[in-house]
Amino acid sequence: MAGGDVPTLLGRLPGWPKPAHDTPRESLDRRLVIAPHATTRCAMTTAHVLDRELEAPFAGREDDLLEKEEEPSPDETQPRQPASWPLQISKVERSIFELHRSWKNGVLRLDPDFQREFVWDYWRQVKLVESVLMRLPLPVFYLSEENEEETLVIDGQQRLTTLFSFLDGEFRLSGLKLLPELNQKHFKDLDGKVQRRFENTPLTCFIIQPGTDEQVKFQIFERVNEGAVALNAQEIRNCLYRGPGLDFIKHLANDASPGSFRDVAGPSRVYRRMRADELVLRAVALLDLGVDRYPGELKSFLNDELKRLNASTGEERDALAHRLKHALAHTKTVFEDHAFCRYKPSDGSWARQLNGPLVEVIVAGFDRFFPAGMPLPPRKIKAIRDRFRTISGEEAFRDAITFATQSTNTVRTRFDLWMKELAHVA
Repeated sequence: MAGGDVPTLLGRLPGWPKPAHDTPRESLDRRLVIAPHATTRCAMTTAHVLDRELEAPFAGREDDLLEKEEEPSPDETQPRQPASWPLQISKVERSIFELHRSWKNGVLRLDPDFQREFVWDYWRQVKLVESVLMRLPLPVFYLSEENEEETLVIDGQQRLTTLFSFLDGEFRLSGLKLLPELNQKHFKDLDGKVQRRFENTPLTCFIIQPGTDEQVKFQIFERVNEGAVALNAQEIRNCLYRGPGLDFIKHLANDASPGSFRDVAGPSRVYRRMRADELVLRAVALLDLGVDRYPGELKSFLNDELKRLNASTGEERDALAHRLKHALAHTKTVFEDHAFCRYKPSDGSWARQLNGPLVEVIVAGFDRFFPAGMPLPPRKIKAIRDRFRTISGEEAFRDAITFATQSTNTVRTRFDLWMKELAHVA
C-alpha cells in the first residue's frame, strides 16, 4: 500500500486498538474486530485507501495503437429522454455466502469478457481476504438485476472473484501481516468461527432494478466506473447488450482470417479492452444506419445499433458482414499496410496508430461507390490513393478526423469531403 503496509495504515487510523498481550486465540479474535470506538472517519478512510490500492495497479492500461479522440463533455451532450427514463436503484446488504450461492446457481454473472484483462495477482487477492477477515469496510458493489434469473456485476467483479475463489479453496493465505496465524491455510483449514465470519461478512450492494432504461444503465456504468479501472464504452455494451448482434460484432472483431478487419488493419496489432470490437461496430453502424441518422453522440449511436442488430435476422446480419468484407478488401487493395492510418503530407509518412474516424469514412465510402461486384482497376486504385494523400493536407479534412471527431458537423464534414473525392474517381 502507498505509504506503508497494512499495519502502518492501521496505525495511522484514529480509534484503532493498541496491541495487547493476549493468548494467540484472544489475539486473533481481537484483531478480527475493529474496536467499537473506531470512528466513522476511520472506516471511511480505510475504505478509500483500500479502494485506491486494490484498483490502482490497473490504471492506464490502454493500448497505444488507436489515436485518442476528444469526446464531448457531459454538458455538451444532453440525454434524449431525460424526463421519461425510469431509474430504480435499491441499496441492500448481501453476505459473501449469499452472493457466492447466487453465483454457483448461475444467477449472478461474473462475465469473463466484461473485465477480462483485470486479473489480480496473488498478493492483491490475499490482501483483500485479510481485509475482509479484519472487517475493514470495502467499497460498495454495483449490480444490475436483468430479471429473476440473471444479475450482472457492474462494479466489483475482481473483488467478488477473489472472495469466491478463496471460499472455493483455489488459493491459500500467506504473507499476512496482521493475522500470521492464518498463513499457509486454505478456507477449509480455518477455524469454524473464522469461516463463518468470512462467509457472513456483509457487502453493501447497489442494485439497478429491472425496467431501468438501457441508456440510463449505460450512463450508470460510466459513472460508477470513473475510478482507476474505468470501463470503456464497449466493455459496458458487452455487459448491457447481450444478444446475437453483440455476438455478430465479436465474431467480426476477433476474426483474423485473410480479408478480416484484423487482417486489413494490421495482423500484428494487439487490441486491448475490446477496442477492435468498437471499431468494427463503428464501421457497421455507419453501413447500416448511414451518416444521416447520426445523432451527434457516438455512444448512443453505437448503443442503438447494437439494439437493432440484436433484433435483426441472421440474413440481415449476413448481408452487413458481406458489405463490410467487400469494403475491407478494397481498403487493403488501396492502402495496403497503411489502412485506416492518417497520411502526413509534410514528410510523406503514415501515422502508426489507427484512426477511428477513418475506419468509418473509408469503409462507408467504398461501400457506397464500389459495392460488391464492382472491381477496382489499377488506375482507380492509384487515383483513390492520390486523392487521399491530397485531401489529407487540407485543413478541413484533417481537422474532421482529428478534432471534436464525434460532433454531427465534424462527422458530416469528413463524410462529405471524402465522398466527393470518391465520386470523382467512380
